[in-house]
Amino acid sequence: MVTKIISLGVQIPGPHVTFAPFRSNASLADGDIVVCRPDAREFTDDNNDPNQVEAQLDARGSAAFLRAAHHWNGQLRAAVEAGKTVFVFLAEPVTLHLADGDTETARSGRAISSYDLAPVPPGWTARTGTDMALTTTGDATIEAYWARFGALSKHHVVWENHQKSASIQTAADRHPVGYVLTPGNSGGQLILFPDLPFEDIAPIPDDAGNRPNGPAAATGFADDLCRELLRLAGAPEPEAPEVAPDWAGDPRYRLPAEAEGRARIDAIEDQIRALEAQIEDRRREITEATRLKALLFASGPRLDAAVADALLALGFTTEPTDAGPSGLGPSFTCPEGRLLGVADSPEDGPVGLAKLREATFRLLEDAERDEVHDPAKAILFGSAHRLAPPAERPACFTEKCVRTAQATSLALCDTCDLFAAVRHVLRSGDDETARRMRVLLLTTSGEVKPDLPEGEGPRAT
Repeated sequence: MVTKIISLGVQIPGPHVTFAPFRSNASLADGDIVVCRPDAREFTDDNNDPNQVEAQLDARGSAAFLRAAHHWNGQLRAAVEAGKTVFVFLAEPVTLHLADGDTETARSGRAISSYDLAPVPPGWTARTGTDMALTTTGDATIEAYWARFGALSKHHVVWENHQKSASIQTAADRHPVGYVLTPGNSGGQLILFPDLPFEDIAPIPDDAGNRPNGPAAATGFADDLCRELLRLAGAPEPEAPEVAPDWAGDPRYRLPAEAEGRARIDAIEDQIRALEAQIEDRRREITEATRLKALLFASGPRLDAAVADALLALGFTTEPTDAGPSGLGPSFTCPEGRLLGVADSPEDGPVGLAKLREATFRLLEDAERDEVHDPAKAILFGSAHRLAPPAERPACFTEKCVRTAQATSLALCDTCDLFAAVRHVLRSGDDETARRMRVLLLTTSGEVKPDLPEGEGPRAT
């Protein structure tokens, strides 16, 4: 009987080894032994970088990784429960940041690990080394494997707990780096080994899908590895598989169950593509919906756009004007009046008089237009200390700026307060609250302080 080895995430040369990429939906049911190496490079942009330890996934990559983690954890656990042996080679873990709609923030989104692709016990810490030894209480069956491959092995993680199931440990401080686990009563095993230099024997495919030939020792290495894994799993060494001729795949010889199975697979793949499209649509919606968050941290044109979005959400409409020497943009109108705004966003200090002077100049420039009969309200929107959490920020405007604004009937609005007011209006759908906020913006001299319910303020925790 031919023993079939399925290698997941790592290519091992050999006629009896079937490779399955993590992005596939393959089943492990047909395999007698499974070799897994949790490696996230299939999901990252720079998938040929062997030293990558952190990566930001885009929306498609995030969806694909989460789907793969769910699928392969289930498949690997089911294989062990079915009495099979699963070998996991612990590659260097990669921290992955899932897409969360904020394309402007580096390393944004929930952080997960490449180890989420396999049932790796929790509690590990990333630490690389080569000085290892077998434990005195571990499974003695791995001694022959370790004699052949111990010198080639490298650990990338350690566990703090000194568990009896540990079979390999660091030589100096005896932290576990390898396990032989036998969960349940099925007879199956989950064996975790330190990593081996698989890249040296099975180079990563290039963009065309071609895998360069490894060194001359590759075949011997792979044969020795497969022989040891088969021995550990208690399986006979495989015979050379009998390969079906090419003509056997002709549709003329297709069996009814085969045709039905292929049709079902095609239908499921169509559903998966449709769901992926829905996920991308939802992520675009999230990106659009979170534009207002720029009020809390953005600068320049992005902050200007967020202020405009906030005013529109409060019930203002835009009134285009010709840009003058100051770069005057649109004014904002509502039943209660009209306003002009400028924004400033210093990273490490309060907003001062310079931008207040610009707001005054824009107000005068607007008043000079022939079609203007009533002056607009000038407002300076400030986002001071913008990289600090809102609850930890000091005053947004200098005292001199506040006193000058009060004396000249100009308004000052912290964009954190504007964000909180707009969020409350969007949550409650309360038109009266929106109207009161418009009136407050148009009538305040000095700092604008929205009257919001308890817990709705910008610095609420």
